[in-house]
Amino acid sequence: MNNQFADIYKKLPTAKLLEIIENKKDYELVAIDAVKQELAIRHDIDDAKIEMKVKAISKEQQDTLKNQRRQDIKEKTFKALEFADPLVEKTPDRAIVVLSILLLIAFVYKTATSLSLISYVIQNLSEIDFSGLTFLIEFIYLPLTILFFWRKTKRGWTMLLVWLVYQGVLDCFGLYMCYELAGIDNLITQLMPMPNSSNYIFMLALHCGLIYFICKPTIRVLFEDKEPQATSEMI
Repeated sequence: MNNQFADIYKKLPTAKLLEIIENKKDYELVAIDAVKQELAIRHDIDDAKIEMKVKAISKEQQDTLKNQRRQDIKEKTFKALEFADPLVEKTPDRAIVVLSILLLIAFVYKTATSLSLISYVIQNLSEIDFSGLTFLIEFIYLPLTILFFWRKTKRGWTMLLVWLVYQGVLDCFGLYMCYELAGIDNLITQLMPMPNSSNYIFMLALHCGLIYFICKPTIRVLFEDKEPQATSEMI
């Protein structure tokens, strides 16, 4: 009885057959037998092994570069925080204004680049699921957050903290999806490529840095409820 995999593996390169042998636990026994029979008549096994070693080295170099990029991002983020700390200690009120302006610029940019999607969601509001509504709510929630934060209200501080934590959760989920889909070559990833994991790491570091910033005592004290104090002074 002919092995049903024999004709299939005849068409595969030797390097691929060697990979199957290395990961034989993922294949049926009859498939492994077919691979061994095919390798027995191949004469380029040594060349294929060299090719596999070159690919392994190349992958290791790519991983090293990715790790280096992540480390560079972390170092730049920490340096930025260290640079900002003295400014925050000296002029916390000005730091609030600067951060509010930066958040407003980021909001305007995101709105401008998402106009077509916003228009689509509004036009199809009755057919949009919860995720679509969440996307739309952000364009109402964030400007209100920036306004209240700029006015140094406790509500603004709380709203910004909630938004930053929410963004951090999304960053973590994006990182998880990047690692889950790493190495997968399918129709979805071809039509809609996943962002680089370095982008998510950078954004996660940025959002964590902003949480650290607004939670600093010199910043947090600016948002304390002053109404009781004002009432006592009036009395």
